Amino acid sequence: MKRLVLTSLCVLFIAGTALADWNPGEPNKWVQMPDLSTTGVDVFSASQVSSPGGILADDFRCTTTGYIRDIHIWGSWLGDYLPPEDGIGSAANVSFHLSIYSDIPANGQGYSRPGEMLWNTYIESGDFTVRKYADALEAWYHPEAGLYAPGGYYPNSQSQVWQYNFVAEPDDELEDLFYQQGTPENPVVYWLGIRAIASNADAIFGWKNSTDNWNDDAVFWDPTSGWQELKYPMTDYMGNQLPYGGQSMDMAFVITPEPTTMCLLGLGALSLLRRKR
Repeated sequence: MKRLVLTSLCVLFIAGTALADWNPGEPNKWVQMPDLSTTGVDVFSASQVSSPGGILADDFRCTTTGYIRDIHIWGSWLGDYLPPEDGIGSAANVSFHLSIYSDIPANGQGYSRPGEMLWNTYIESGDFTVRKYADALEAWYHPEAGLYAPGGYYPNSQSQVWQYNFVAEPDDELEDLFYQQGTPENPVVYWLGIRAIASNADAIFGWKNSTDNWNDDAVFWDPTSGWQELKYPMTDYMGNQLPYGGQSMDMAFVITPEPTTMCLLGLGALSLLRRKR
């Protein structure tokens, strides 16, 4: 009877957290926390409906085979200007294009980069949740501007950090989800790509950087040169030297276990407690 009750509670827990926020310390398969310090920066990762581009990607390692159902990212809006709808600004008034790529290792090319696009989806406003995560005065960086001329880095440009939660519904078709195939013995590297799509040209989204650096740097898509390595620029828009210029930059995101995996982990812990008793 107790076991049935515990199993039922587990199912209710999963159902109740299907669209929940993610908090530090909660289960994850991969996590890179947002940089809320003085080196924090939001990197241009947006386009309007009529203007494709603005894609950022960062790599992660998979060691557990299974479907990806749950992705969380952090970001901000340039100047804290939220996309309006009927005159009201909201961080939810945006759509996102998410993509996952295979990995092309560096192999003497200087840095690794995304390969074949293995999966992608468009997530409309209303199909995700968003919350204000923190207040932090952060810089803004447009890497394409920094690539061709000084001037892409603007200190103290926005102060609101948002967490976006993309979670598959329990009844979503499995063929619509990405099935990752890494194992502890044979890990697989993938790349997560993010692009926000806002209908208002004045609302510009930036994906937040992370202090958790793994493998190679994040990359951005340049229409002329393809994938380019993402590093802090050497100077800001005024030509002032940045003390962390040239250092690696990674992006902030979380991929969490499937709900069934979380339930099995919970039941395993309960079994262990019973044995101890």
